[in-house]
Amino acid sequence: AGDALKTAMELQRTNRHRDIKLRVTLHHGPCLSVGTRDGQDYFGDTINVCAKFQAVAGANQVAFDRGMRDLMPAELWQDLLKGQQVEEVAFEIKTGAARKFELYRVTL
Repeated sequence: AGDALKTAMELQRTNRHRDIKLRVTLHHGPCLSVGTRDGQDYFGDTINVCAKFQAVAGANQVAFDRGMRDLMPAELWQDLLKGQQVEEVAFEIKTGAARKFELYRVTL
């Protein structure tokens, strides 16, 4: 989880001054990996939920759920987000049975 967040933040920082604006979302859990002609593709609920998180991430932001946060050691959490704007966001997926998530949104 820590490596994923570090990578997402670095991706945002290195592309900040380019014409392209990125929004990155992170989630964890099981998924199905399938080999394709172009490489690997991933499917499943974990991927679908992560895609829904895109609704709360804007340009130059990284959004991730509380589960990702809980997988990080406290020291790493503090070091990575030191001086960053971090917001807690309530998020609900309303298709079928409603599912609620606590998200963090980091603006870089």
